[in-house]
Amino acid sequence: MKVACVLTAAGNSVRFGSDKLMRVVSGAPMIERALSLLSDIELCFRVVVTQPNKERIVGMAGEYGFCVAFNDRPQLGMSESVKIGVAEVLKNCSPDGILFCVADQPYLKRKSAVELIECFKKNPCSIVRLAANGRVGNPVIFPQDTFSGFFEIEGDIGGSAVIAKHREKMIVCDVAKPIELCDIDTEQEDYDVRT
Repeated sequence: MKVACVLTAAGNSVRFGSDKLMRVVSGAPMIERALSLLSDIELCFRVVVTQPNKERIVGMAGEYGFCVAFNDRPQLGMSESVKIGVAEVLKNCSPDGILFCVADQPYLKRKSAVELIECFKKNPCSIVRLAANGRVGNPVIFPQDTFSGFFEIEGDIGGSAVIAKHREKMIVCDVAKPIELCDIDTEQEDYDVRT
């Protein structure tokens, strides 16, 4: 059972007001926390999707064993990064599932990601989504028969559009603590989560 990973890191951080992925949270930039967490999990392929001008992300990606795919049209929204990431995965391997992660979720624990993958391996035809106390969030693993759907989405949406077409396939893996599902969009959220 092979699982590949797409880590999206190509946003413009408009609501945050600065390059949020370089914001240090608990001792490391958010992007580095994501790369590090995923680097020692058993995955058949890892790719981070980022903008061409993000040299520091490219450097970190190499250190943590990630390939890099560039999104030079981030204004098209999350869908563009997702398409680029899926295309890069399929060009390099034939996974049974693709794990989608976002780079601005700094409190996610390795244990939760591993348990999500184990849940998918037991349910390889399902869309498996991480949850905490019944609240769903990222990351999410999609099975092979849903991959083509990612090339049909448009705008600032990602996997939620594919989930909407395959609701009968979705199951949750309720292993995380609520803070693990928090993604950081604004300076205020960053402060609130830490306190």
